This record gives sequence, structure tokens and C-alpha cells, in this order.
Amino acid sequence: MAGDDGILNETLGLIDAAQQRGLTLRLLGGAGIRCHCNKYSDFHRALGRVIHDIDLITYGKQKNAINSFLTEQGFKKRPLTLTAAYSYREIFYKGEFVFDIFFDKLQMNHTIDFRNRLEMDFPTIPLAELLLQKVQIVQLTENDLKDIVVLLLEHELGSDDNDKINVERISSVLADDWGFYYTVVTNLRKVKELAPKIVEMPEERWKVVYDKIDRLIDAIENYPKTMGWKLRAKIGTHKKWYKEVERFEV
Repeated sequence: MAGDDGILNETLGLIDAAQQRGLTLRLLGGAGIRCHCNKYSDFHRALGRVIHDIDLITYGKQKNAINSFLTEQGFKKRPLTLTAAYSYREIFYKGEFVFDIFFDKLQMNHTIDFRNRLEMDFPTIPLAELLLQKVQIVQLTENDLKDIVVLLLEHELGSDDNDKINVERISSVLADDWGFYYTVVTNLRKVKELAPKIVEMPEERWKVVYDKIDRLIDAIENYPKTMGWKLRAKIGTHKKWYKEVERFEV
């Protein structure tokens, strides 16, 4: 099997083995989108989207058990050189096979809390979070744009996690965090502006993607906001609304 598909299949086998041990391990990132978009997986590949990185997430309460499980599978933990102590992230490797594992939260430009959410899907994180983890990125790359387009093309919007992008979940997360909201809405609009420059596909497919973006933005805008959100909105972009992603060496 070619390249990244072989790596992805090995990863899925590991996730399944963990599940049989009672351990919750889920796939995220571009690999998660490839896995969850069966109908358009060939299109994803045709866009030149190569899966280089494997990102996984589990619960912090299972950290020791996951460490033991991966050690039994022949993986070694790679020390991180950081300017701050990260307790939510570890890297394991076996040869060229590298896993970036997060615990409870994905903390990048914005924070996504996965507690009580990982059981909603298998073997990936839920679709709402698959989208959120991409649109929380302040500086979108071409790969991010390709991932977002394929995810929106494949899946319908809905109010639950049953193979749908849960609009209620997305809207509720953003209703308490103006900075996160601002990045997401800005990026959804950027997808309409920038993605057609790097993704070639028929006009009818673009109509599907644009319609979902418009409906998602409308739902986010109309969802009741918290007082904290409203107070932060008054400050706007005069104050930095996102966190810099800390670079580290492995």
C-alpha cells in the first residue's frame, strides 16, 4: 500500500488494539480527515495532500496506561525541549513512525477541550472537532485549506455527532470565547476566498462547500453569547486574541 496510507492503516490498527484494552485513543489532524472522508479520500490524495504527521489524543487520566501500551508496542518516548513545561503532550516513535499525542486538550492558537467528547466517534475525534482544530489555526496553510474543503464536501451539518458536523457543539464552544470565534469566522470566510486558488473542482461542489460555510457562520453568529464573550468583543483585535504556538525541538 502506498506511502501515507500504509502509515494510516498501521495507526488505525494501533487505535483498535488500544480500544480492546479499554484505552481511548483517537486520531486527529489531516490523517483524521483522510480517515473520516471515505467518499472523497481519492480526491484528497489527488489534491497532493500527503499525510506526514500522525496526531493522536487521549484522556489525561489514561496517560500512564497509554505510555505503557505504546512501550509494549515497541515505541519509545522522545524528550521534548520546551521553554515551558507541557503536561498535555508527548511524542513517541518507532523507527520513522512518530506519534504526537495530546492529553485532554489541543492547545494551539486556541484551546479545544476534548474531555467527554472522545467517545462520540471512532477511530477519529468527532467531526465538529476535526473542523474546529483546522479553523482555529490563525495562519492557514494550503494543506489546511484542502483539509477543510474535503471535510465540508463530505459531511452534512447537523445538531448531533452521528456522521455530521455538529453545529450546536461548534457554536457553543465559540459562544464563550470571542477570540476563538473571531479566528473561526475569519477563517471560514478565507476558505471561500483562498481555497479556489489551490483546489480545482466543479462549480457544483463549490456551491455545496459555500452553502455549508454560510449556514455554519449564520448558526455561530445567532447562537447566544456569554457576558465574557460580549465584554471581550468590545476590545476586538486591539488586543491579541490568540496564543502563539510554542515551538519545540524533539
